[in-house]
Amino acid sequence: MSQSLKAFRLVRIIRIIQLMGQMTVVPKSVRMNIYVITFIIVVHWVSCGWILINPIGAEDQTSYYIKAIYWTVTTLTTIGYGDITPTNNIGRLYTMVIMILGVGVYGIVIGNVTRMMAAGDRHKEMARERISDLQAFMRYYNIPERLQQNVSSYYQHLITKRLTDNDNKIISDLPQALQQELQIYMNIKLIRNIPIFKDCSQQCLKDVAGSLKQRYFGPGQTIINIGEVGQEMYIIGHGIVEVILKDGNTVATLHENQFFGEGALVRETKRNANVRAQSYCDLYRLEKEDFDEIIARHPELLESIERVANKRSSDRRAPRTPAPQKS
Repeated sequence: MSQSLKAFRLVRIIRIIQLMGQMTVVPKSVRMNIYVITFIIVVHWVSCGWILINPIGAEDQTSYYIKAIYWTVTTLTTIGYGDITPTNNIGRLYTMVIMILGVGVYGIVIGNVTRMMAAGDRHKEMARERISDLQAFMRYYNIPERLQQNVSSYYQHLITKRLTDNDNKIISDLPQALQQELQIYMNIKLIRNIPIFKDCSQQCLKDVAGSLKQRYFGPGQTIINIGEVGQEMYIIGHGIVEVILKDGNTVATLHENQFFGEGALVRETKRNANVRAQSYCDLYRLEKEDFDEIIARHPELLESIERVANKRSSDRRAPRTPAPQKS
């Protein structure tokens, strides 16, 4: 009866392994555990076969079982060390079969482990190949150096900030509701470490991320004009923008993970500076209408933005020391 139960457990384990193998997506840790468990089961049963062919002599059962496992492992992973050898024809035939199986097992294990390691860098390798192709393209068509730098910079941004250069295509086959939910978490990754959002709750971050709208600007394009009534703020996902006062002086240069235009969200006021794209920019816009709905539920966000907006306003009003004139 006990032997039947053990056999039933073995069948159940094999069935579980088969089901896992049929799954489309299996985490690396689960696959590695499957390989380890499968190897342990194979070693155990091959060792039992060896014990059946070579019955226990004067040794105790534990020592003999360990010796059988030792023989199995050395035979499966290599061709044996010759310190434990069969003494009859059945044993020799059994050993030859295990050696042949060992070659196959060794190849399968090495192949799967290599594939798992390669899969981890697949997206980065694809990105590197794309960059290489782009560089060859730009050299062939004599693209100006400035434009080459902008293209390379953008692809470096994709490699470091995203999983691939087509994140949206990855989720495009999903229902619209799931796409929107995933896009929210993609945007949360963008804003989580920005100072004005650091003290926000997870729900507040989700509300903000769900309201962001992506916009693109090229070098020289004006994003904000002096005198217009502001209705939005911007977060820089990639690129460089410059803040220019009415007199033409550039008072700030902003990079990715920085923001501008937040004053328009807390008070109705006209813009007091131009903001212009210095390079190709990937920006995320938060509009006042959405902001008002968010702060009604999360007042801590209003306090944070008011603090930043007031500080920036006072900095701009502060008198600047005039530059010394040439004699």
